[in-house]
Amino acid sequence: MTRCDEFYKKWERAGNFCGKHPRTAERIEAYLDQILEIEEAAKEYALCKGDETNAPIVAPDLTEGACRPLIREPNDDVRHEAIRQIVTSGKDKVTSGEVETILKAAREIKKQRKEERRAEKETKRAELAESTRGLPLPEMVDLRQGDFREMLEDIPDNSIDLIFTDPPYDADSIPLYGDLAKIAARVLKPGGSLLAYCGQYALPEILTSMGQHLRYWWLAGIKHQNNYSSLAGKKLYVCWKPLVWFVKDTNGSDEFVMDMFDSKTPDKSLHDWGQSGEEAAYYIEKLCLPGGTILDPFAGSGTTLCVATSLGIRSVGVELDERSVNLIRGRLNGITA
Repeated sequence: MTRCDEFYKKWERAGNFCGKHPRTAERIEAYLDQILEIEEAAKEYALCKGDETNAPIVAPDLTEGACRPLIREPNDDVRHEAIRQIVTSGKDKVTSGEVETILKAAREIKKQRKEERRAEKETKRAELAESTRGLPLPEMVDLRQGDFREMLEDIPDNSIDLIFTDPPYDADSIPLYGDLAKIAARVLKPGGSLLAYCGQYALPEILTSMGQHLRYWWLAGIKHQNNYSSLAGKKLYVCWKPLVWFVKDTNGSDEFVMDMFDSKTPDKSLHDWGQSGEEAAYYIEKLCLPGGTILDPFAGSGTTLCVATSLGIRSVGVELDERSVNLIRGRLNGITA
């Protein structure tokens, strides 16, 4: 018996067939994606039940004999008939009550385990935040708690070299990008840059609102490392995240920068929205001159502040959540989860 994932590898190597018969290839690939998802769910279900070895094989028709015509058979009629039989049988399996029961049970178990992990993580964060409350900050860091629209009023005009930040992505928070750009237009030095993470879905609105205050410069991409998310509504896999780049008048840096950065998997132990420090370090080094100052109005877990400190650059951070502020204090003192 050939497991579905083994068959999938063989199918991926069948380049000649896929090239000559793209429509048929799309059909069988769509079916295989369904079967792979179901088999993973079945395996998870069996594992949660404590019997992974007996995970049901939901595609028993994927035998070596069924694979061979798809990959090696030169006769189109034979190949098409084999595909038709596999797809038909597969659809029956996908819609069967047995498979649906497995999927539902697996989803419930995964949901329960996710909630348990979430509760455990929140407890650890709360305990760590309490233990780091009031810790001193490095001399080069100015960390403030509150709404950035109120906490930055005393920052002098034309005093910030670079803003590198990660605002919330939800729809209700989209207006914050316009507010951010408005403040940036005041505090950035001429030639200074503002780089902000954002969600692809909101790019038109974000670019329009920010463009009322600053000059659009470019759109960079942060490539996800070894993982991606799926958006069923858009029918796509998300393999990167945008980094919008605006400037005050012009880009004052003499450095050339890459507009696509291969990131590393971020540490989410302190904050659900934590980002990797790799891209922060890259763009800070390229766009902030020695002796300059970085601003992060959405400090989150403090990645930008920690990176700036490690590079010997002054930084100002604002964070609304008190617990996150305490966690940042701990992180800047070398205390992590």
